[in-house]
Parts: sequence; C-alpha cells; structure tokens
Amino acid sequence: MINRNKWPKQGDEMSDFQTNNPLHGMTLESILNHLVNHYGWDELGRIIKIKCFTHQPSIKSSLKFLRKKNTLGKREGGRFVFAKLEVNGLKRMNPWVLLDSTQVPGNGGELRLYQRDDDFSIKIAGHGELMSTRVHGSEDALAERTCARLTNCVKPRLLIGGLGMGFTLAAALRTAGDQAQVVVAELVPAVVAWNRGPLGEHAGHPLQDPRVSVREVDVARILKAEQQAFDAILLDVDNGPEGLTRKENDWLYSINGLNSAYAALRPQGVLAVWSASPDRVFHQRLRKVGFEVDEIRVRARGSKGARHIIWFAKRIV
Repeated sequence: MINRNKWPKQGDEMSDFQTNNPLHGMTLESILNHLVNHYGWDELGRIIKIKCFTHQPSIKSSLKFLRKKNTLGKREGGRFVFAKLEVNGLKRMNPWVLLDSTQVPGNGGELRLYQRDDDFSIKIAGHGELMSTRVHGSEDALAERTCARLTNCVKPRLLIGGLGMGFTLAAALRTAGDQAQVVVAELVPAVVAWNRGPLGEHAGHPLQDPRVSVREVDVARILKAEQQAFDAILLDVDNGPEGLTRKENDWLYSINGLNSAYAALRPQGVLAVWSASPDRVFHQRLRKVGFEVDEIRVRARGSKGARHIIWFAKRIV
C-alpha cells in the first residue's frame, strides 16, 4: 500500500522510503509508458476512469491532461495516477511474459506476442499494445455490421485484410452464412502461426473453418489484382488511416488504394474500415472515390472501453 502522507519533501535525503517509492527516478512519461505496456489502454481506462485513458488515449494527450491536472508538475501527475490505482483497489498482476517476436516486412518494426495468465497481447515495440484477447468488441462489430449490410447475398465472398487475433474472422464466419467464402490476407507469417497456435482457442479456431483461405501477402496485392471479386472488404490494418507500423500501408487509405478497393468490390459491395480514431479527411476521401459512406463509433469492450471508428463505404454501381 502506498502511503501518500509520506511523500518526501523537495530536498529530502535518500531514505528507505525512496527505496520503496514506485515513482523514484521515474518521469511521468516513463510511468505512463510502463503502465500502458503493463496493462494496455483499455485495461488502464477500466481501472482509472479518466478521459485521457478512455477516449482516444495516447501518451501525449495523457501527459497534457495529468500535467494540467496537477499544478505541481510531473511528479504530482505520477502521484495522481498511483493514487487512482490505490483507490480502485488494484491488486498486483502477474507480469506479461514474452512468447515470441517477429519483424514486420518493409521495416515495419517488431511485433511481440505476450501472455499473462489466460490473456494474450500483441504489441509493437516502442508503441505499446496493438490488440488483446481481453478487448475485441469493435473487431467483432466490424464483421457483424458489415455482414448485416449484405442483404440478398446468398453466397457472399469476403476479403479480410489483417488477421489480428482472429476475432473479426470468427465474427464473419458466424454471421455471413454457411455458403460464404472468406479470404484472409495477412502479411506477417508469424501472426498466422500464432493464430494456429496459442491464440486460436480465444477466437474459436476460425482458421480451421473450411470456408476460410489464408494468403500470406499484403492485402494491397489482392486489391490490385482482382476486379469485382468481393461482396465485402474488411480492413483492420495498422490501426487505421493513422498507421503505426508500415509506411506502405498508407497506400490502402489513399485515393489510389480506395479506387482499387472500389474496383475489387461487386456492385452494392461494402468496404468496411476499422480505425482507432476519427479522421475527417479520410471520410471525405471515401466520398470522393464514389462511395456512399456511413461512419459509426463502437466500444472496444461491449458498452465500455475506448471508442473506435468503423466506416462502411458502399459501392453503388
């Protein structure tokens, strides 16, 4: 238990307190990075219900909020965070254990697979958590709400760009019908292996479904090669238009990339794009290409957690 009445005053000598002080020698930024890496934004937002942790969270916006909240500066911001952890009765959790790591092709950084108890997390080195088995409500919604828009489509053919932890694929298989065909494009072979291995149980082993075919390629290659081939294209690639890993992914969300997606869709087909945050310019870009666009916000975990964005862009002709 942290005793907030015993924080050392400025100029105090090193003491036994400093030895046990979780903030000693840490800047507010390092504290936040540590907590985000340990818990992830969604879990941190659940434990500490402050806006900078629950609405489009980032280290930058959280630092701004905490430094503004506490006029005494960085050290007080850290106290505020740890005091909140105390008030919520947080028990010490087991640490995350690194299971595997892999390089993203094209200098996209390093993906790392972690496990803590029964939970798994995929993180990008230097940027924190990308996805987690604890939180996948918006990934489910990406598939469920796309399939709900495929009216009068008996044998839908879907393309999913980005396998992730398999939750979008699993939701598509539940809702697209027994005669659906689902093509999954995943650039990183290790992600496919993780889903065939330790991650598979969490999503219900969707890669074992005979309706699924997996291509270990950049989804952009498929979009460029196929014309009027899909009733729906679902993109959950690199955090959305504001990507974190590969500059090459920017093409997907450019005019050229969206034109290719439009051409790859059948008439009345739907392009669904997941994003961690809103993007007015991207919304306008979809309309410029000729799509009829609907934008919705969905929670990361049921009615809780961060709000994510999904654009549904319909090809009219």
